[in-house]
Amino acid sequence: PGKFQDAERATVCHDCDAGWHQPLSSATACLVCEAGTFQSAIAETTCDICTPGSFSQSRNATGCLNCNAGSHQPLSSATACLACEAGSFQTAVAQIVCDTCNPGSFSLPGDAACTNCKAGEFQFLPSQSSCLDCELGTFSPLQALTTCTSCEPGTFAPVTASPNCSVCLAGEYSVARESSCTLCSTGKFTDRTGTSACDKCEAGSYARFQGQEKCHWCPPGFFTEKTGKAVCLPCPHDRVISLFGMSQCIDCPY
Repeated sequence: PGKFQDAERATVCHDCDAGWHQPLSSATACLVCEAGTFQSAIAETTCDICTPGSFSQSRNATGCLNCNAGSHQPLSSATACLACEAGSFQTAVAQIVCDTCNPGSFSLPGDAACTNCKAGEFQFLPSQSSCLDCELGTFSPLQALTTCTSCEPGTFAPVTASPNCSVCLAGEYSVARESSCTLCSTGKFTDRTGTSACDKCEAGSYARFQGQEKCHWCPPGFFTEKTGKAVCLPCPHDRVISLFGMSQCIDCPY
């Protein structure tokens, strides 16, 4: 066993080479080790099997190869390794299983490591092949986040996958989780940026257009008795006013 002789009247037998074997006596040839097995020594009667985490893909192998990072093999006598599936990874060689990507990360098939979600993205589930974009009105400022955060009042996120929120300008406002700011309505204003509400024009002033940063005083002969007005009213013909910004008309002295 472990030897052969393929010539007549030979006086000696030859050892089987590495990668070959022969379990019988009086053999005229050695048997090749099949894929998934190997033999590193000469004159052997059997082939050894590749253990889990390794493989041999060709016949007459003298050794097994370790599975690369990003792959695994749970079975013996394997002829190839298996790529880690999307959502899993393996950083080491010669492994029998792949590890799971955590929430906030993802992987593609055969990856040796998971990739963190970028700012503007999130992933709340494990074992995923991609990250999700933050919705309009939300943002994520860091990598590897599992949720997006709503934009605070006075700010907005106009596109998906936003890493931050933008600030509303003067003359605008927003409530939470908005994708745009809203112009102050007529009769209202704000001279501040990043505000959640507009202020009413005080009595004696007005804001005719939307998006005003300030109110204008009523001119002489006009008034607004209440707050939040878009236009000033003219005084009656028998009453007069000669000042800017008045909230009521003054009776004529004659």
